[in-house]
Amino acid sequence: MGYDDRSVVKEITTVIIEDMQTDEYMEFITSLLDELEIGEVEEVLSKTEHRFNVEDQDIDVLTARILKWHYDRKITVNGNSSTQVIKLGEEFGELCSAIVRGEPDIVKDSLGDMYVVMVAIAELEQMDLSDCIQHAFDEIKDRTGHLNEMGNFIKEE
Repeated sequence: MGYDDRSVVKEITTVIIEDMQTDEYMEFITSLLDELEIGEVEEVLSKTEHRFNVEDQDIDVLTARILKWHYDRKITVNGNSSTQVIKLGEEFGELCSAIVRGEPDIVKDSLGDMYVVMVAIAELEQMDLSDCIQHAFDEIKDRTGHLNEMGNFIKEE
């Protein structure tokens, strides 16, 4: 690949994420991603302002990889939201337990696992998780209120 312009990479990524709703497109992208070596991706990104760091990746790139992982395992092809909601509940239970026990590594793992499952649910429901997050933010951005003595946020009506 000869692209070294970050805007081109960003534009391609945006198109991929927006068009992943069709099976044909997903199969095409999957075959392309299978052919890419991580070294090729690192080489392209190293020529841009952004320095590729596996531990500090853009959420959109990670979400695209998660979508591919789900697709490769037929989770978003043959799966259903009901089983994924049960999985989300399991991960939430692990999160609650880890917080109560003061286990930050398990908190981190549980939060990540919950995001992975939520990506699958959004895909199965034919929704864009970014749109869901934007919707939630739009609902709360102007909300006012206070924390009570128990640490709970009490919104003003």
